[in-house]
Amino acid sequence: YFRIPVTQEQPAEDMAFYRLVIAGGRGGHSEFDINLERMNALQTFGRIVNKVSLTCEIRLSELKGGINRYVIPGSMENIIAIKSTDVDSAKRIVEETASELKNEYKIADPDISVTLTEVNQPEYVVSFEETKKIAKALRLLPCGVQSMSLEIEGLVESSNTLAMVDTTEGAVAILMTIPSAVTSRRYDILQKVYDLAELMGASVDTFADCPEWPYRPDSKLLATAKKAFFDVFGYEPKVEVSHSSLELGLFCKKIPGLECISLGPKAYDVHTPKERLDWTTVQMVWDHIKEILKDLND
Repeated sequence: YFRIPVTQEQPAEDMAFYRLVIAGGRGGHSEFDINLERMNALQTFGRIVNKVSLTCEIRLSELKGGINRYVIPGSMENIIAIKSTDVDSAKRIVEETASELKNEYKIADPDISVTLTEVNQPEYVVSFEETKKIAKALRLLPCGVQSMSLEIEGLVESSNTLAMVDTTEGAVAILMTIPSAVTSRRYDILQKVYDLAELMGASVDTFADCPEWPYRPDSKLLATAKKAFFDVFGYEPKVEVSHSSLELGLFCKKIPGLECISLGPKAYDVHTPKERLDWTTVQMVWDHIKEILKDLND
């Protein structure tokens, strides 16, 4: 968590209130889909608010967005307050930025949209200076692919996802997920987060540090699993390498030399409200596991 202290205050009388909606993003899994260069709605929200704040007085109300710490947020909406004399200028900036985004993401995320709709006054807003600080944090925190592997073609080596944002206990908290196939890369990204926090007067809380587990192309377990798959289904399996941090990494860290692989049924939109499983592949996994165990026992 990257926490930025904020104070609540009553909106000034010369403010107009709008709901800023960023929608239509495909989102996706923060590890498996991070290489697809899809829009991160939290980062985009920061980009728009920051751009408006350069020439207009703008204030944020309660900030909330994102679905899950493993999901790239494809949408976000929040109420913003704009000084009445700056409304026309702010609207123009939002429209211009929306056009820029449509062009930038025309391949990766062609259905994104940005809209402003006038709404009633919220209970509170945060100061202009705090608003600018939050927007800059959303823009400057590492987001997306941070490094690519030079050992395995096409493999993301490390990444960071701005996954959720919430306002609680006098602070705006930005939740991030930092997976990496190389431990030092993960801690270097985390240090950048600490460095930015120091500059901005923010704080950082960490949890759930799941280490990677090494890919071993000469692994006996992997060879056994590949042979078992072919023996059961009659064709070669597709072996994928990921920079994701699963529980397997914890076992590998505790038991040197342990060989691990991950297998399972087909799943879609994992860690989102649309998550679903292809039930027809469950039996395949069970048959595969039984064959692996039989071969290991021979």
